Amino acid sequence: MIRYLLADLDGTLLPIDLSFFFERYLNALTPHFQDWTDAPLFIKHLMASTMKMVQDSDPTLTNADVFWNDFPVRMGRDREELEPVFNNYYSTDFPKLKQYVPELSLARELMDKALDLGLELIIATNPIFPEMVIHERLKWIDCADLPLKFVTSLENMHYCKPNPLYFQEIIDRLSIQPDECLMVGNDMEEDLPAGLVGIKTFLVTDFLIDRGSGQFTPDYQGTLKELIDRLPELIKA
Repeated sequence: MIRYLLADLDGTLLPIDLSFFFERYLNALTPHFQDWTDAPLFIKHLMASTMKMVQDSDPTLTNADVFWNDFPVRMGRDREELEPVFNNYYSTDFPKLKQYVPELSLARELMDKALDLGLELIIATNPIFPEMVIHERLKWIDCADLPLKFVTSLENMHYCKPNPLYFQEIIDRLSIQPDECLMVGNDMEEDLPAGLVGIKTFLVTDFLIDRGSGQFTPDYQGTLKELIDRLPELIKA
């Protein structure tokens, strides 16, 4: 019996093409650092530090620790200088990116349906952003007020997708069983590794990301609307 719904954000609950959105994210962020470095170099450093975070498996370091141990060195600046610039961007310009998110979203319908069925909700987004950013994105799909059991973020996680330890950390932190969980996501290489720790997976096909590795097979797949319709039967499977 499924008791917990783990839901990815970008391309799953958030009806956006990730590449399209991320390009606009970088275009809006980069000018905030223009006094210190040019745009190509800033993006190079940011992506390198982000990749280091994604690839790290040190259980003693949060994702925030890994990023902030690396990015200031690349930039030649202290964290105390850099972090306020990010935070200023997140509180001023980042909310404007909502303009690229379609108004019609099935996210709230899915989450309300899950709650009606007695499921507990976990936002299982790749934790490369701070909690404040994830909360802002939840506002865009009318899900910020939901009674969420847990939200993965830069500050509270030690691993990133596609590392199976990311999913195991959620299981261990909440003291729940993997066979009580359904992971819902649109990325075959990042979301389906949940199956390696015993979590059932539903691949959302609306904004499907398939890099062609063929490494994982979902337990179920379909559109977000099909998931909503099938959820009562899936949680009993």
